[in-house]
Amino acid sequence: MEMPVARPCIVGLKVAIAILLALPGQSYSQESLPSGPPIRIRQMPPRDRREPEAKGSAEIRGRVVAAETSNPLRRVQVRLMASELRMPRLATTDAEGRYVFRELPAGRYTVNASKPGYVSLQYGQRRPFEQGRPIELVDKQVVDKVDFTLPRGGVLTGRIVDEFGDPVSDVSVNAMQLRYMAGRRRPVNAGRQSLTDDLGQFRIWGLAPGEYIVSATLRSFNIVEAQMLSGATNEATGYAPTYYPGTGNVAEAHRVSVTLGGEAGVAEFALLPVRTVKITGTVVDAEGAPYREGFVSLMQNQPVGGGEGMMFFGGMGGGGRIGPNGSFTLSNVTPGEYALQARARRSKPGEAPGPEFAMPGQGEMAMMTVNVTGEDLVGIVLVATKGARMTGRVTFEGAAPAASSIENLRISAQASSGEPMMMMGAMPARVGLDGKFELTGLHGRRLLRTMGASGWYLKSVRVDGRDMIDTPIEFKGSEEITNVEIVLTSTTVQIAGTVTGSEGKPAKDYSVVVFPEDKALWTPDSRYFSQARPDQDGRFKVVGLPGETYLMAALEYVDSHEWRDPEFLEGLRAAATRVSAADGETKDVTLKLVPPPF
Repeated sequence: MEMPVARPCIVGLKVAIAILLALPGQSYSQESLPSGPPIRIRQMPPRDRREPEAKGSAEIRGRVVAAETSNPLRRVQVRLMASELRMPRLATTDAEGRYVFRELPAGRYTVNASKPGYVSLQYGQRRPFEQGRPIELVDKQVVDKVDFTLPRGGVLTGRIVDEFGDPVSDVSVNAMQLRYMAGRRRPVNAGRQSLTDDLGQFRIWGLAPGEYIVSATLRSFNIVEAQMLSGATNEATGYAPTYYPGTGNVAEAHRVSVTLGGEAGVAEFALLPVRTVKITGTVVDAEGAPYREGFVSLMQNQPVGGGEGMMFFGGMGGGGRIGPNGSFTLSNVTPGEYALQARARRSKPGEAPGPEFAMPGQGEMAMMTVNVTGEDLVGIVLVATKGARMTGRVTFEGAAPAASSIENLRISAQASSGEPMMMMGAMPARVGLDGKFELTGLHGRRLLRTMGASGWYLKSVRVDGRDMIDTPIEFKGSEEITNVEIVLTSTTVQIAGTVTGSEGKPAKDYSVVVFPEDKALWTPDSRYFSQARPDQDGRFKVVGLPGETYLMAALEYVDSHEWRDPEFLEGLRAAATRVSAADGETKDVTLKLVPPPF
């Protein structure tokens, strides 16, 4: 659902999201360059980017039915993903609930089915937030009966009022769950968003079974011309983000149980009134000259629990245009911690003014963290820059790769854990025919990762002679970093095998967790983790890990949002199987199912 703000911002945001969602998925386990004899490095082979995606000879077929009736479901969207595919494939079920994917190359595939009102599932998923089972295909193979039974999602309903008991409309209500993400446990939106109607009522549907926290936020920001803000509203009260049953502290929020196809209602609760403030300032360039075109936005941070660092998964806090003198004013800001961001641009002489929302590469960015208490924040200066620029070259260890496996190769600079996520940040860079790449608009601490190179993994990232593969690179201002050397390798650890149950019989359905024995590697951005589910033959396979000593544990069920929690891993250590593997080594192991740690 859209936030109650003007259309120009939402349209720009939707365009940005659409671009990001169109990018291929990420992946990337890797290792530093070893000492010893020199390795052979080959340049990227020439390739024609206009060449169509290679067609295979395998097929996947299946059917989707409703869990409550077993009747076929039509118009279900079925997505097929694999590293061998340039982009995910999409199919829609017919009147009999059937779908088919043809001309597939050999590879390891995941399949997902979704339909409004139903719980989206991956093939082989039995419980909420469980990873699906892969399908291993060889040439000319036809895998039939990749079937789904979609259950109706649960529903959360309720009513929001103000401190006087009157209904409040246009309140953004979210169903959230506490999950371990980026090194901390934090509330994450786990379902659709709902806006309250004129009676203050909300209805959130399509939820997976589980326990949820209900959050309610009323934003009264408006996107208006800066010159209109000189006489902005004198209203000095608003409402803080409120959790059911009426608290501003997520730790005190009540959890609400939702079942498949069930409807759970929460008691009426009131938003928390607070004094609001204004944030005023200017956006300038590095020489102090004001910008006249652009947009300033707020993203709220919501820290949860103890520990270091900040949480940057908050929602849109509002925004406004930059005025003629580079000025901006944001009114009705409730207390809290925010990431204040600006994206500005300058039109060329004779050029029509650009949109408020400048796209990457079209403007400059600035960001700072602001802590809002009970007083107005005035005189803030945001210094916007184009961001840093990085150039370099990609080479390959050993034999040259096939052109088809790297034709969609990109380099991304992803934010290091704990860094605020900049709205409309740097886009991934395509790698040229000569192996060269260029990343622009870089801000903050980032890690370089690869995308779209099937079977190839990072070996090293050398910046000024230092290997920065696991160390965030800090980008400042408009600096230029050149001659970056990225080495990809196809020589990594591969661990495959089977799992047996308590009676020694082969287990067909399970989850395998792989984590490093060295606890120093248990970091949020660590590459030394993997999770696997069995394919249609009951075997699991883990690829792309760097050489290391690992602990492996097979369980009946693993929540995909919790398995990297250090507390969870510590509980598995005693029962896990120790496996040491060097780069290029293949291991075949048999694991036994172990009980969950708690």
